[in-house]
Amino acid sequence: MRDTAGSLFGTTSEGGTSRSCGGIGCGVVFKLDTSCHETIIHSFNAKDGTGPNGIIVRDAAGNFYGANKRGRFFRL
Repeated sequence: MRDTAGSLFGTTSEGGTSRSCGGIGCGVVFKLDTSCHETIIHSFNAKDGTGPNGIIVRDAAGNFYGANKRGRFFRL
């Protein structure tokens, strides 16, 4: 998904700062700006729902919504 400034938002199902999920991280939501600078918006852990499934939406207020591999919904 892109915002009006051209930044790209996405998810990974592994990686991030959490060492849970078998030591490989539980996934992230990231932003990639037009200069290719990456910012981690959220790093998932075993408590808040591991492995975002790649589908996220963003509302007008800037909140992100999505689901993880286990079918749990999240809001960031």
